[in-house]
Amino acid sequence: MAGKLPDSGRRPGDGTGEVLLRIPLNRAKARALLATHFILPALILYRVVEGQGPLRESLVALLVVGSVFGFAAWSVIRELRTPGPAVVLEREGFRDFRRGDELVPWEQVSEVSLKRGILSRGVKIVLTDGNRADIDTGLLDIRARKLTERIVDLLHERQAGDAEEEES
Repeated sequence: MAGKLPDSGRRPGDGTGEVLLRIPLNRAKARALLATHFILPALILYRVVEGQGPLRESLVALLVVGSVFGFAAWSVIRELRTPGPAVVLEREGFRDFRRGDELVPWEQVSEVSLKRGILSRGVKIVLTDGNRADIDTGLLDIRARKLTERIVDLLHERQAGDAEEEES
């Protein structure tokens, strides 16, 4: 898995660090989720067209549900448009290409923990300046716990390497 990202010119900063892990999107999971975002609004639309239930309430429900699921579908489509790996762990830090191409150096990471919410799962990453650079694993081809463990291992390796350099 180690190697360099090809310098395609697509993302500034690519190919500068040793890549330890490339994490792609799970496109099958994303497509299935995208399909579900159209089922409930379609069922409500069917009720409206067939004249089942009060028209006014059905139209309001269609508008609300359609808006919520439409935004969710747009978010999934936006992630599906991410070419190549979505997240890359490098020797010097990590990049989440769904959020941009900026490298987050390991030196700036102060806390790493598993994040489990009702609507999101992933890795909670607190930076030394108090900001966060969380990695959402909902559509990634890796489990949140495994990614958290891998990042913690990388941080420990980095700290051990820094300690050895100080002793020299």
